[in-house]
Amino acid sequence: MWPLLVLLLLGLASCGSAQLLFVKIESVEYTNENKTVLIPCLVTNVEAKSLKEMFVKWKLGDKHIFYYNGDKNESKPISEFSSAHIIPDALLKGNASLMMDKSQAVPGNYTCEVTELTREGETTTELKYRVVKTQLLFTTIKSVEYTNNNKTVLIPCLFTNSVAKSLKEMFVKWKFRNKYIFYYNGDRNESKPTSDFSSAYIVPGALLTGSASLMMDKNQAAPGNYTCEVSELTREGNTTTELKYIAASWFSANDHILIIIFPMLSVLMFWGSDIVILKYNSNITKEKIIILSVAGLILSILVIVGAIFFIPGEYSRKRASGLGLIVIPTVILILLQMYMFMIAPANGKRTISIILFIAQVLGLLISLAGQSLCVSECTPVHGSLLISGLGITALVAFLGLVYMISVALVHSALPLLDPKQVPSRILYSLVG
Repeated sequence: MWPLLVLLLLGLASCGSAQLLFVKIESVEYTNENKTVLIPCLVTNVEAKSLKEMFVKWKLGDKHIFYYNGDKNESKPISEFSSAHIIPDALLKGNASLMMDKSQAVPGNYTCEVTELTREGETTTELKYRVVKTQLLFTTIKSVEYTNNNKTVLIPCLFTNSVAKSLKEMFVKWKFRNKYIFYYNGDRNESKPTSDFSSAYIVPGALLTGSASLMMDKNQAAPGNYTCEVSELTREGNTTTELKYIAASWFSANDHILIIIFPMLSVLMFWGSDIVILKYNSNITKEKIIILSVAGLILSILVIVGAIFFIPGEYSRKRASGLGLIVIPTVILILLQMYMFMIAPANGKRTISIILFIAQVLGLLISLAGQSLCVSECTPVHGSLLISGLGITALVAFLGLVYMISVALVHSALPLLDPKQVPSRILYSLVG
């Protein structure tokens, strides 16, 4: 009875000591910064005194990738893991950890099997790859400006240390204030703007040169802070730029003054010519006086209203209408001036009036061409053409006034040259 009990106890003790005990390590990680990957395998109850008593196997999943035979002191990794190795001298201290180059490491479950004479055991550890993102370096641009003259708004995003070789490695996000408004997925070569910024886009090809700048239509741009976030393989970063709206004047101050002054002078020249005719031509009927006065009043009102609408500031429909009211009434001015030439007492001087008429029509055409170009392009790149036309019109109006005065003076002096009128002139002067 007692011998059987002793044998049973020895058997139980023997079974307990046959199992090697391992430090349980569920997973380890490696990153792109690693050069070597280590997968731990630590035994806590090694009793072997010689490497000849040790045998180690490593598996990835169900596939054996490495063997160590202590009896022959020989290591045998398979070709796919040719860099895999252990440190044999560390086995007697319970360390059967596997090491390999990062380039051959594969994330997954690795199983370490250790045999020591009559004892054996195994442990499994998961190898994980963790992306460690370093910082992309950005060119700091605190703010950019746009005006009403812009058709497209560009918000710069420039990074200087890009190493990506393919767009598949790039990912871009743009944020307005705290809301994402645009995404670009390089792996799919796909852009996704939000509905509020549907015109927003980047140039994918520029990403590889370090530019993720955002462009959009002016009518969707909103002043505020825009944040550009770029991810490139293992690196990422962001930069913030403020978009500012600047109210830019449509015309410069000098151009604005000239555009208003020239038509005003033309109107004043007309009224001067009108006064000259009324003073020196007593044969003008009331109907003609009414026509000149009413038409002149309409001309004056249109130019004044146009000048009021054409106040300094950025381009707008109101200012464009004001410019039209300043330029287009020149047609009325030309017709009135021709009408005055016709009723003026100018015998034999119609050639001069025709020349003045042609010059004034030329000024009108130049003004209309300059106006249409300034309005259509928003920016007054042809403002000088408009001002030249208005200047010609004002100059011709002035020459017309001079012509009227000279004609009136000549006409009033003719009776003095008539011998039959001399006695009456002398009598009139004596009585007066």
